[in-house]
Amino acid sequence: MKLAGPPPKGQKWDREQALEGLGRLGTPAAWQAILKIALGEGKTAATRAAGSSHEALRAYAILLLGEKGDEAFLTPLLGMLPQAPESLRGEILRTLGFFHAPRANQVLFDRLHSRDVNDRVNAILGLRNLENKNSIPALIAMLDDPSSEVRQVADFALRQLTGKAVTRSPQASVAEAEPAGRRAGEWQAWWRENGGKLVVTAQPPCRDW
Repeated sequence: MKLAGPPPKGQKWDREQALEGLGRLGTPAAWQAILKIALGEGKTAATRAAGSSHEALRAYAILLLGEKGDEAFLTPLLGMLPQAPESLRGEILRTLGFFHAPRANQVLFDRLHSRDVNDRVNAILGLRNLENKNSIPALIAMLDDPSSEVRQVADFALRQLTGKAVTRSPQASVAEAEPAGRRAGEWQAWWRENGGKLVVTAQPPCRDW
């Protein structure tokens, strides 16, 4: 726990490795320490001075909580979502998919309609992490999004979930290669033909918590 905190002046160590060590220790106290860092609790002058590096550590702690997948962590993460800075908000949204929980899934589907492009992008990535074919129709609908970035990420998520190969010029982005409507129509036709028999292959966990 000491190594997960800010080092004294003149010393340096890898706090992310300390967080991983706490996760592997696996005790309730260890996971509560990770949660406190994710929530930004107990800020000191040292952590405030660390600025972006401390925010990056919080983002890593959020990721570890998601990979653990314990629903006990879901309520605190959802509680911090509305006021979280943009970088951490994106991390939370991407992480929600790992929980495979109805409350988390609903937030992701709701954020697909956000006015914020980054929220829509990260909600798509969260649904990709969910690894469930029930999210595919919503992802296909995002191929009609006015933002080319959102359309590209939606296409990426669909290819990862389905294993469907997409042929286009390697020099062109999704937005440049085809109009959004055409891309959505292609996916809709594929889904009608293959959706019933599709089995999404879950990726092995990153860590053996």
